Amino acid sequence: MSTEEEIKLGLALGAGCARGIAHIGVLQVFEEAGIGIDYITGSSIGALIGGIYAAGTDLKVLGEIASSLSWNQLLEIGFSRLGLVRGKRLYELLKLLTKDKTFDELSIPFTAVATDIESGDEVLITEGRVADGIMASISIPGIFVPINIDGRLLVDGAVVNRLPVDIVREMGADVIIGVSIEAGSARVQIKNIVDIILQSVDVMQTELLKEKNITADLLIRPKVGHFTPSQIEKAEELVYAGREGALAVLPDIKRLLRQF
Repeated sequence: MSTEEEIKLGLALGAGCARGIAHIGVLQVFEEAGIGIDYITGSSIGALIGGIYAAGTDLKVLGEIASSLSWNQLLEIGFSRLGLVRGKRLYELLKLLTKDKTFDELSIPFTAVATDIESGDEVLITEGRVADGIMASISIPGIFVPINIDGRLLVDGAVVNRLPVDIVREMGADVIIGVSIEAGSARVQIKNIVDIILQSVDVMQTELLKEKNITADLLIRPKVGHFTPSQIEKAEELVYAGREGALAVLPDIKRLLRQF
């Protein structure tokens, strides 16, 4: 068993579309409590927040940026036969927020989870530009054009692994905390095809997660089910929900770390 000084804490950040902005609040609480993170994995928006954090971006700044963004600022319709959005604007923002770092340059070891849309295989991205890995992991099928990395067409990691706690364990973590962004009972107001796709994907992935054996030592479940998958304009409230979720289990996290 590891000594206290050698304990490696792994954090797995789950998918959840705009609801996953709550991950920012969770990370803020970890920082304020002085809890260091040794490994991070993420699927979809979990990869986006995790990768940006691993690159050393200040969480307060990240929260402020999230609160100021809209879908119109992030996305541009591309009319490709492979997707509605090419994601150039979002990619440029990701390069800025990750400081255009490669995985080897990150402050914290990070793995982005994606899906090979042709084979259905899970793909773990640990090399190259972090922005490229994040773009692959967040590329929701039907909305984003798939990202080509090493000849593979990659899409949203949540298609195969919504909450990648198994991956962070493989990275070497002794203690694993998962942050599960779960859909609730909110009735979603459908306005366009993007809303239809986001809601459909979110419902399917949430149902699949129920069937999966999650082996995290502790799960944080921010109460974000009353938000819809596209409510990016609720970023401030989502960050707060993440903080509340983490603070609720903070004594359990500290107790868990003391056991090792």
